[in-house]
Amino acid sequence: MTTTRFATVRGVLVSLSLVAVLAGCGPPTLDPTSFKKLESSVSKLRQPMDPEYRARFDEALTFFVGESGLIDESDAKQAPEHPELVLALYSPLKGLTADGIIAEARLRRVEQVQSAVDELEAGRLESEAAREKLADFHLQASRVYKRNKNFLEWPVVEFRAENNTDEVVWLIHFRAALLRPGSEEPWLVEEFDQLVLEGLAPGERDLWRIEPEQQEWVTLIDPHPDFEFTLEVMRLEGLGDTVIAATEWGDIEAARLALYEKTLEKIRSQDTLALDSPPRPGGR
Repeated sequence: MTTTRFATVRGVLVSLSLVAVLAGCGPPTLDPTSFKKLESSVSKLRQPMDPEYRARFDEALTFFVGESGLIDESDAKQAPEHPELVLALYSPLKGLTADGIIAEARLRRVEQVQSAVDELEAGRLESEAAREKLADFHLQASRVYKRNKNFLEWPVVEFRAENNTDEVVWLIHFRAALLRPGSEEPWLVEEFDQLVLEGLAPGERDLWRIEPEQQEWVTLIDPHPDFEFTLEVMRLEGLGDTVIAATEWGDIEAARLALYEKTLEKIRSQDTLALDSPPRPGGR
């Protein structure tokens, strides 16, 4: 009886020892319970990595904590002044392996970019009817240039408009912008209204010259291969402030959507999170 009891206890202890050994032999995980443990765990995670895999791992960490929060154990600098802030950044990654961190970063990054694409796509679809109506108000030969005014150079937006809608237009709300390929936001954008004193009837056309308020146009409108000038009608109004058609979708949003779709395709077709491509995580 006693012998059987000791055998049973010894069997349980052996089993527990095996569990402990197996647990200790598992892949290393990230431990943000203290700054020293965080540094040590990150170091252990990186140790067996080849350069290519380490680059993927560091990219994943950068996605979660930013470049300033990235821990480099080869840099013998002291702990940060506020280690609790760093630990808070790493806290959601507690207990994850290197593979887990990379997989989670990829999942979150795809969700982030896809969400931005979906939002813009929804805006585009909602604006289709308004854009079709606004397209009937034709802009021709629009351009931006500068002229001398009181010994100063001043920007001028010039355009010819033809009303092919079936309503008399009394006010035109324009948006002018300078776009740069590959940039998420326009370099310069300005909105302005053109009041048509006697109304522009269907079939009529006119030529207008408007001076933007932002003097920065002068420094950017010289011929430059990186800049694209765009002028578009965003709203038309009839007599008595009646809205004929209005939209918030235009060239700026279309260019942004194209960039986001390009980023999404890059992430899905390559082994990267494309953190240097828009939309950038956290606005960094």
